[in-house]
Amino acid sequence: MHKKYYWIIFSSHLTVCLAMLFPVIRVSETRLSSLGITLEYTNFLNLFHYISNDIYTVTAVLMLLLTVASAFGVANAVWGITSKELRPRTSKLAFAFSFTLAAMGALTVYSRSYVLFTICAGAFFASAISSIKLARMEQ
Repeated sequence: MHKKYYWIIFSSHLTVCLAMLFPVIRVSETRLSSLGITLEYTNFLNLFHYISNDIYTVTAVLMLLLTVASAFGVANAVWGITSKELRPRTSKLAFAFSFTLAAMGALTVYSRSYVLFTICAGAFFASAISSIKLARMEQ
């Protein structure tokens, strides 16, 4: 019974990790032309181009760390799927790793990356609900 919740957690963390490989991070650049007209360019980048462009260094490093933490959430979910019984540590870690998805969504609000925010918010909702159900099954 507990494996279906771990499958939901696995798919939500994996979705966010895979989304970072596609151009979903919105970057807006405002430039001033020689005539005094402001021009705004909007680019969509993946995580690696976002880091290499060195636009917002602190945000890029935080996004990279949260993506790595989300990968650990995938590994934790795989551990929960393969285990025969429900372990308290694994369910508590699943709850803790779900907040990496919320933090990633919070970072994307600033850049107005609505697609990535929707993915992160949906993944957080699914992961948090599933980990709460696991905690209730544990008791």
